[in-house]
Amino acid sequence: MNKQSRAPSKKRTKRNRRKKRQKVGTMKVDAKVLLNGLRLAAKGAEARAYVPILSTVRLEATGDEITIRATDLKADIAVEFDCEGDLPACAVSPKTLIAALKGSKGAVDLELSPEAQLIISLPGGGSVRIATLSEKDYPAPITLPAGGHNGLSVDADPFTDTLADALLAASTDESRPGLNAVFFAGAEGWVLGTDGHRLHRCGGVPIKRAALLPRRAAALLASAIGAIKPDLVEIEHWGLPADGKGEGPKTATVARYTIQGATLTATLTAKCADAMFPPWAQVIPRPELLDRHVTVDADVFAGVLKAAIPFTPERNSTVTLRLNGAVRVETENADTGGKFGSDVPGGVYQGPGDEAEFKIGFNAQILIDSLAACEGKITIGFGAGLDPARIDDGSCRLAIVMPCRI
Repeated sequence: MNKQSRAPSKKRTKRNRRKKRQKVGTMKVDAKVLLNGLRLAAKGAEARAYVPILSTVRLEATGDEITIRATDLKADIAVEFDCEGDLPACAVSPKTLIAALKGSKGAVDLELSPEAQLIISLPGGGSVRIATLSEKDYPAPITLPAGGHNGLSVDADPFTDTLADALLAASTDESRPGLNAVFFAGAEGWVLGTDGHRLHRCGGVPIKRAALLPRRAAALLASAIGAIKPDLVEIEHWGLPADGKGEGPKTATVARYTIQGATLTATLTAKCADAMFPPWAQVIPRPELLDRHVTVDADVFAGVLKAAIPFTPERNSTVTLRLNGAVRVETENADTGGKFGSDVPGGVYQGPGDEAEFKIGFNAQILIDSLAACEGKITIGFGAGLDPARIDDGSCRLAIVMPCRI
């Protein structure tokens, strides 16, 4: 037999197998913390992306710290937390990884094999292998503009309430980028959202540079604050460089938010919407021009409206407010024959002296959403006909609601 054509010895074959089993990188991390980080970062990935890499998250561990990053090209979220060891960067499906880790307790080992498989060694024994994509194909992070930024630290709890209230009113129609967003109005401190039928305005964020944050990014920011539960939120609004006169644009092009908690730290970087927010100040009626007022407890009023919704017409959920000293909610569904009528306990109406009764219609669900952030007694001011109504709870919060034809 020719010496060169001999089969490899068993000793040499075993040595080659050992080489194949060599680890490219390995790390140890608490399974619960890893799951929390993955679940948060996964919300930033495109669930139904046309480009497969956008439906993954990028994992990398260096210097005993792991970073999980997700992006939809308009917003990046990076979640960081402690680990032991290093892991080369790779892109993996968050759903698959979460399913593999679900129910695990204690520390888990993650390693990247030469075949680009992520190997998870579970605490109870056994392991799971997950195919990865090359991190070279993963999009680069969003670049911050060269013009500098304005920064602000705000208390997390009131900021969360402000953001949630603005999101309730923001349009869900992505074809209307000026409305499908939350608007930080700049030094005035207002945070606003509108869908053309209602407008919510809250205060408490007096950052110099205004920003129009896309709704999806704002919702991701709210999720990150809710998951991490920080004391403070760091806000940075980045803009373009100043012009020849030393003046920069008043509106940011990129917004960055940092949320730091006990175990997780998240950084959200988002491109601001390239659109104009409506001239919101023009639609807010001045209190002195409203000659009809309802005083009512917000929770009690919302409870009556919720009870009326099953009886409203399916196409628009319209209810009628019958105001004649008391406050009464009425609705009727012509298709089912259902009727609803109930006085609002404690509701008081004051109108012009020569007016016996006033009726006005509203979308019940929109009205409920506008009452969601209110506490205690509120005042609702009305004009004539289809003029917008003003809901005021005595704080910096304000809601404007357009009535419906009845």
